[in-house]
Amino acid sequence: MRFLPPIVIRVLSYLLRIFEGVLCARLVLKMFAIGRDNVIIAQIYHYTDRMVAPFVGIFLPSPLFGFFIDWTTVLAIAVYGIVGYAVLRFLELFERPGMREIYISGDR
Repeated sequence: MRFLPPIVIRVLSYLLRIFEGVLCARLVLKMFAIGRDNVIIAQIYHYTDRMVAPFVGIFLPSPLFGFFIDWTTVLAIAVYGIVGYAVLRFLELFERPGMREIYISGDR
C-alpha cells in the first residue's frame, strides 16, 4: 500500500486555511459595504465570486446590528470548511502510522 507523506496533508491544510481566510475577508468587506474601487479589493471580490457562486440565491443578505451579513459567504465558509476537514481526515487514512509524530519532531 502506498502512503502519503505528512507534508501533503500539511500543505493541503494550509491551502484550506488560506481559502477560508480569503472568504472571511470577503465577508468583512461585504459587512462594511466596501466597494470595488480599490484594485486589491476588486481582486478579492473577483476571485471569491467564483467561490461563492454555487451558493448564490440560497439566502439574501440581511441586516444585523447595523451591518448587512452576506449569508451566502457564511454558507460557503461553512460548507468548504466541513468538506475540507472531511477530505483531510480521509487523506490521513493513507498516512503511514507514526509518520506524523516523526515528521513533527524532526527525526527523519
